[in-house]
Order: sequence, then C-alpha cells, then structure tokens
Amino acid sequence: MLETTLAKALEYLKTAGWQTTSIAAATALFLYLSKAGTLPPLDAFSTLVAWIILFLSGALSVAAVAGGAQRGLEAAWKVFQRRQARRGEEQSFRSYVPFLTEKERQILGYLFAHKQKTFVADRDGGYAGTLIARRIIRYIGVPGQTYDLNKCPLAVADCVWKVMEEQPESFPHSPILSDGGDKVEVEPWWIPWQLR
Repeated sequence: MLETTLAKALEYLKTAGWQTTSIAAATALFLYLSKAGTLPPLDAFSTLVAWIILFLSGALSVAAVAGGAQRGLEAAWKVFQRRQARRGEEQSFRSYVPFLTEKERQILGYLFAHKQKTFVADRDGGYAGTLIARRIIRYIGVPGQTYDLNKCPLAVADCVWKVMEEQPESFPHSPILSDGGDKVEVEPWWIPWQLR
C-alpha cells in the first residue's frame, strides 16, 4: 500500500507545468470555497491533504515556470552573443578596408559588381587566400557534401557584404580580360595554371 502510494506520488512529480498549475488553482479554489461555506467544511485531515497538494502543485508550477524562464533567458543570451559577434566582425572588416590589397579589392569588387555572394575556387582559394584567412570570405561546404577540389564553395560573409553595400566606392570593379582572341572577363581569384 505504501509502495503504491509513493509510486503514484513520484508519478505526480513528472506532471507537466500547466497541469500542476491547474491542480494548484483548483485546490486553492476548493479550500477557499470550503472555508467560505459554499462547500461543506473539511475535517482536519482533509484540509491537511488539500494544503499538501496545493503546496506541491504550487512548487512544481514555480519550478516549471522557472525552467521555462531559464531556457528563454539562455536563448536570448545566445541571440545577443551572435549579434555581438556579427557586429564585431563587421567592425573588424570596416577597420581593415583601408588595408585591403589591390588584388583583394579587385576580388571583392568583381563579386559586388556581379551581385555574386557565393562562388567556387581552388581548394586553397587562389588569390582569395588572404581573404579566407581573415574570414572575409568563408568556405560554405556542409558536412557530407562532396565537391571537386578545384571547385570549393565559398561565400562573402554577410557582415562584409553589408559594408560593401554601404561603401561601394571602396570596392571598384576593374575587369581583367583574358589573353588571346576571345576577350572575356576573368574571375580574379583564379591563379592561372602557368603561375602555380
């Protein structure tokens, strides 16, 4: 009998927060109506049991609300940290813009002029290697994705693109045309095979 009662009591501890809140509210209302005379008065044992149920339900409700609040605060903190990190990256790029090399400006200018945030390059990034090292351009392949090592997926970081939109004069587009009969624009991050 005692084991069964304890097992049921432990099951009660697993009740969801909204259920314990409902039980606490119903028990409080029951005690109030009994005390007010709307319901028949309770004997001492029944009153004690009702108060125990009210206390446990109230404590479990507070715990559920506190747990939900904690999860909400943790999620809000993560969002805040991500925003701060993006602002830091944006500010870092803004301060680096005056120090971009001509080749780096040429690459970013080409991508901006062609409205091309993503592109493919050799596995080392070619002439974009320094931009990759500074996380201005990033590898965007996902785990399990297969691709040719001469066509690694890359993208301009969002915070960088935002600065480029605000300061387009800092990223002029000066096309490089290929040698030979057909003059076509060359993507400036590719290193010709003869120079490797």
